[in-house]
Amino acid sequence: MPLANLGVRPRGVFPYPLHRAVWNGRTRHRSTFQQMLRRKMLYDRQELLKVFADKVEVRSYVRDHLGDGFLVPRFGVFNHADEVPSNDLPRDVVLKCTHRSGGVLAIDALGQEATSLPRSGARTTPSVVRVHRSQLVVADARRFLEFHRRRSYGWGWGRYEWCYRGLQKRILAEAFVGDGDGPAPTRQLFCLGGRVLFIRSTFADGRRTSHLPDWTPTPLTFVGKLVTMVWEPRSIHLDAMLRAAETLSADTDFVRVDLSDTADGPLLSELTNYPHGGRLDLEPLDESQRIASAWRELPLRYADGVRRGS
Repeated sequence: MPLANLGVRPRGVFPYPLHRAVWNGRTRHRSTFQQMLRRKMLYDRQELLKVFADKVEVRSYVRDHLGDGFLVPRFGVFNHADEVPSNDLPRDVVLKCTHRSGGVLAIDALGQEATSLPRSGARTTPSVVRVHRSQLVVADARRFLEFHRRRSYGWGWGRYEWCYRGLQKRILAEAFVGDGDGPAPTRQLFCLGGRVLFIRSTFADGRRTSHLPDWTPTPLTFVGKLVTMVWEPRSIHLDAMLRAAETLSADTDFVRVDLSDTADGPLLSELTNYPHGGRLDLEPLDESQRIASAWRELPLRYADGVRRGS
């Protein structure tokens, strides 16, 4: 079967030949999670990855596979920041650029009242901002959103995240997911071959924990992203989240399924193809190597630009 029919393009996939050669050299052994992820970034050209990356299109994918119950209520999709209404949206809302990671503005009554929007265009402009609704200046919000909406994402010097290339640049308005204590915990389920490897949880206070699918604590995390090894109650929605993640990840070799663990049940946050842009490896090293070994055994694998297996 021609490689084009398999969704793979082994040549011309990296904009800078030198960097492509460097990445090929650094990933040739395929002995760690990071090396396997970078191989995927170099050679996996399935259109499904673009569906995962587009924050509007992924909602249809989730609806088709899980139904509407896993979707955060949507208030609108806009082609330009000036189209976002200032009066018709709920007071607690999240506005996010749909073609990229970041470019998120969360507005709610729990944000820090001293927080204000940064000056868009500054070199250090953050891509995710949460503000108290009493501090919101509509003009500033539109400038912030339009600055991030207009920017291309995913490729540059030494970086190439193919799944974001060519996505339509829009702004999505969704409900703010949380309760009286802040945003709901986010459960990041790392899936390989349609099975959950481990779950990393992040909380509004900055804590991170990692658990295996049976909720056994594990030190597994990304380099430099420390986890808190303390007892945490088992989520009452764990089984539902595991089933949802395995369903959503069944059609690809690897994806991270991010779910907001709300009191009423899990809701989709996003599907992430390239955690941390492939820049960080997992630790401990022996666990990273074990996952890489399991990845190499999957029917879908990428070696020297060729997708092998059935």
